[in-house]
Amino acid sequence: MPEYRREDFLERLKAIGGATENESLKEAEAEVEFYEKYEIIKDNLIQIDSQEIMIESILNEEYDDWYNNICEEFYYVDKSGISDMLEEACHFVHTCDAGGDHAAWR
Repeated sequence: MPEYRREDFLERLKAIGGATENESLKEAEAEVEFYEKYEIIKDNLIQIDSQEIMIESILNEEYDDWYNNICEEFYYVDKSGISDMLEEACHFVHTCDAGGDHAAWR
């Protein structure tokens, strides 16, 4: 969890007073998990946006040999796993949108 969120996190833990200790611990763990996942996804999106990682294109030079077409065909290779990163980010957004039982997901 980033340092700038720790104070807020500790205040929320203190405010849970009415819940049982086990429920408080589960909620605290869920909040830590949420923010860890958020930071990972944010870092992935920053890498994609800054073009540190990218999807590579490969020209298929044999595509138009038999057809004599001026169009070119490209293959795309995702060696960096960008599609998986984007899928994970979309799943995270849908989970947050659904709300769940946890305040951090809202």
